Amino acid sequence: MNQVYSFRRIYFETVSALHAGSGESDPIQDMPIQVDANGLPAIGATSIAGVLRHLYEQTENDDLFGGQTNGSRISFTAAAILDENGTPVVGIAETISGYLEQVGRVWRRDHCALNHLGTAKKNSKFDRSVLIAGVRFVTEFCISGKSVDQVKKEADALTAIFQRADFRLGGGTRNGFGRIRVLKISGQEYDLNLPDNRSAFLKRSSSLAADSGEPELPLTEHALRGATEISITLEPDSFWLFSDGTGFKDLDIRPKLESRVRWNDNAPEIVPTILLPATSVKGALAHRTAYHYNRLCGRYADNLNPDEMKQIGGSNEAVETLFGWAKDSRDSDSRKAQGSIGRVIISDIYCTEDVRSKVFNHVAIDRFTGGALDGALFTEEALFGGKLDLNIIILPAEVDEKPEIMQAFNLALEDLKNGRLPLGGGVMRGLGTMHEFNRNEV
Repeated sequence: MNQVYSFRRIYFETVSALHAGSGESDPIQDMPIQVDANGLPAIGATSIAGVLRHLYEQTENDDLFGGQTNGSRISFTAAAILDENGTPVVGIAETISGYLEQVGRVWRRDHCALNHLGTAKKNSKFDRSVLIAGVRFVTEFCISGKSVDQVKKEADALTAIFQRADFRLGGGTRNGFGRIRVLKISGQEYDLNLPDNRSAFLKRSSSLAADSGEPELPLTEHALRGATEISITLEPDSFWLFSDGTGFKDLDIRPKLESRVRWNDNAPEIVPTILLPATSVKGALAHRTAYHYNRLCGRYADNLNPDEMKQIGGSNEAVETLFGWAKDSRDSDSRKAQGSIGRVIISDIYCTEDVRSKVFNHVAIDRFTGGALDGALFTEEALFGGKLDLNIIILPAEVDEKPEIMQAFNLALEDLKNGRLPLGGGVMRGLGTMHEFNRNEV
């Protein structure tokens, strides 16, 4: 019988938007997020347990998460949202503050539906509800075992996973969602064979709103095993634009804005921030990676006959290996039918530095003639200045792969850093050219 318990209480903050999906849909939202009894955003215990179980290196005889013949030795609580005072909202709240009301409103990200070739599906979009960046939560897990050394080792291993740079929560992790930052960890071990430990264990409240009285543990950085982390700061050369796909008042095209929570001396402020969705950067890098891979392999359209072109279709080995592919039940290849998650994780970018804007007037184009549409103009608001911090994590390959795959991706990154790969919209009008910014030269 297990007589030893280890608790860890983890306080964390969303660094990017997070989508812990409810698995349902309604007439207003295609993919809603989980909410608690108060209608406030929540992250279910199973959402946390599933990620930790996937990343935890469980040995053959390790029964921490259980199996078909034995139960799990670990239990999780759902992550409770913290109010503006840092207090967990547990149970039915008597009042909901203005801060929580703003955080709890529905924030959406629009997505373009993709077909089996990985390209845009005609006239098809869907939206995903998200929790904005900067929101704080607290969660807790408990491990039971037969020795203090055993449960402490396991608890420390799980908290280490929480602090890894590649740790993500919720869905859409390859679309820039789910990145978190651990703020504080507390916890300790209880040996019920010792009277003082047993007394303290019985007095400990199971509520996240109650002070556990356990000591705070040091935060540490944990290296990614076999993974590569790339950080690039980009400086726009001229105007740039990542549009939200809608207009506003006199504007036909405007930059993508998304509110986020900014904490100053533990006081929250919700501010609108210019957003560069990770999917926009991911699409540009995937396209350029495909180009370089085809070039390195000597695969040119002029050298392929129609049958070879048809066989290749829209697939590219480098893109599929690094960025994954969607399920396609129509494909006879069982590997393609199941789909695969990508190895490249790109985080959303929030431009927090001073950025200026300018409204441009353009002549509308007649889609039938390609000439100017008589008497028609459209306006767009483009941005100038700022610094864009791009974070990319490349997970290790499970099997040996062609060296041309990483060569192609690295060449795509070099194009981006040297201004040969513009980002965002309006690139054919000269927008979006950027260079790598070297802070040491300033």
